[in-house]
Amino acid sequence: MSFDSTMDKVNELFNSHRDDLMERKDALEAIVMAGKLALCLAAVGKGLLSVALSNEDVSKQKEFVRTRSTYDVDNFLWRIENYFYAKGITDDAVEEKA
Repeated sequence: MSFDSTMDKVNELFNSHRDDLMERKDALEAIVMAGKLALCLAAVGKGLLSVALSNEDVSKQKEFVRTRSTYDVDNFLWRIENYFYAKGITDDAVEEKA
């Protein structure tokens, strides 16, 4: 193998990993935006000018190694929980239509 072919393979592998990381970053940003949207919808649905919700400590999952990823997921989960609280949804019960 020549040096050039080895460098081409290394660059290809690097680009592949970079693309995977960018997809994950985009997915996390979408999750965060969905959480922000849910919080805004909760405020608008209740006719509030501002929302002040208490932040609860959410345990970090082992699957998320990077600090920023864990932080974003924790914020998303907190916002979703508070959205359901603001909407008055307190449990997982499903209402059946007759």
